[in-house]
Amino acid sequence: MTIQEDSPIFQFERHSQFIRIIFILDEKGGLNFQKFIDDYSISSTTLYRTLEALKKLKIVKSEIDESTYPKRSIISLTERGKLVVQKLKEIEEILKE
Repeated sequence: MTIQEDSPIFQFERHSQFIRIIFILDEKGGLNFQKFIDDYSISSTTLYRTLEALKKLKIVKSEIDESTYPKRSIISLTERGKLVVQKLKEIEEILKE
């Protein structure tokens, strides 16, 4: 099987922070944009572009947290995103062998 360059798998290669961001979300459950920047030293431009690409792939979602003031958008994994993380962890285990 040949993977086409427009395949979603190539999006991971184009965005250097894809895997890091989804692993952080898997661990933390959900974070707001500023918390990502402050806690993980990811530039706002890189984070924005990467999150937009992940949203297009339906790996992350953004929801408004009504319990905070001011209201904040919380970024978290979708069910599809959780499945992607699970598969990446399986690949990681294979590579450790």
